[in-house]
Amino acid sequence: MMLSTCTHSKAVFFNQLPGGERSIFKAIEDNYNFERLQSKLAQNSNNINAMEGDLNSVLHILCGA
Repeated sequence: MMLSTCTHSKAVFFNQLPGGERSIFKAIEDNYNFERLQSKLAQNSNNINAMEGDLNSVLHILCGA
């Protein structure tokens, strides 16, 4: 309930801005979302690297190489 109220309030505020200001807010929001995406991708990459290291360790133990 709180989220929908917040989203509605944001939409009302956003729609009342002049076009130029609206594009500035949109650019800020897009940049924030891009930074969050970059952070998630980096975290996923770290997780994959850790899993690859674990797999290499297991293979090393199993194969005795």
